Amino acid sequence: MVSNSCLSFVTDGDHESYRLATTALETIAVSRRHLSIMEIAWAAALGTAQEDVATVAALHRLVEDLRVIDRIWPFFCYYRPWLGELRKRQFLPMCLNNVPRRHTEGLESRLLEVCIQYLLLCEIGDVDLLSEENVAYEELPESIDLFSDDDKSLDDETSDTWEACEDDMIRYDPTDRGFGELFVFASTYWLEYFGAVSDLDMLPRLEDIEKLCQAGSRRLHNWITQNSRPGCTVEQRFVFDSSLYDPLSITSLYGSEAMLQHMLENADLKSDKYLPTSVLNAAGQILQWGDLSRLGFLATSKHASRIRNFDFFRMAVMQ
Repeated sequence: MVSNSCLSFVTDGDHESYRLATTALETIAVSRRHLSIMEIAWAAALGTAQEDVATVAALHRLVEDLRVIDRIWPFFCYYRPWLGELRKRQFLPMCLNNVPRRHTEGLESRLLEVCIQYLLLCEIGDVDLLSEENVAYEELPESIDLFSDDDKSLDDETSDTWEACEDDMIRYDPTDRGFGELFVFASTYWLEYFGAVSDLDMLPRLEDIEKLCQAGSRRLHNWITQNSRPGCTVEQRFVFDSSLYDPLSITSLYGSEAMLQHMLENADLKSDKYLPTSVLNAAGQILQWGDLSRLGFLATSKHASRIRNFDFFRMAVMQ
């Protein structure tokens, strides 16, 4: 990891620059994929905001990508490259093999918080991610290709990886919908951090998870839509139907055991944030996709009676 003395030297002792550089480097350290400088700058802006940021537009005004470049380039380059090239550079996650797990978890917890707060920005709950044209194209039969005379379907190209197949697919840009530069990363990777953070003092706020995953909400639909399209292709990479999920089912599948326990003990599962059959639905998702040991948390909770019935037995047999 980077020493404080190095950071202080690079930031000329300026506290605000120090915080910006630290947040940017911490983001890079625990990112699960390469990050663009704009993604880093947006994450750093939200992570260092000194007051609540409610909209993507307000956050955009705080982003200082050139300043971030200036503060972090010494840690990646032996010489200053042309600025244009650095702006295109993608930064790789750092090696944290020798860093204590609690410190790493702290970094992941902070990036999880950034991802959650980003996905809670107003625009992401107010506007549909996919345009009407995107939706219409997605609903076309697979055999119809409006942009090619080649009759060979993607299913026939067994030698290609999905990523290679996506090269020729129609794409969309979330920034065109006002979702900003961090939406793709936050939607795609927040679930990984959600499962990695298990320290009780670092868990995300229950009310934030409930708002982010509220059953039937446009916000839930938008980030799930993006999660299943990590390459921003109109066609899904995998099926992820937002209508089947709520805070409990998402936490049952992707959250840490500590977060699942916390939700079962403290959430009001009768509220409109949850599906009417939330516990049974979560059990079904676990049976189909999850770790079966998670059923034990449901079965021993105060909501256990909701899965001690014929519906659960039938569902278990069918799986």
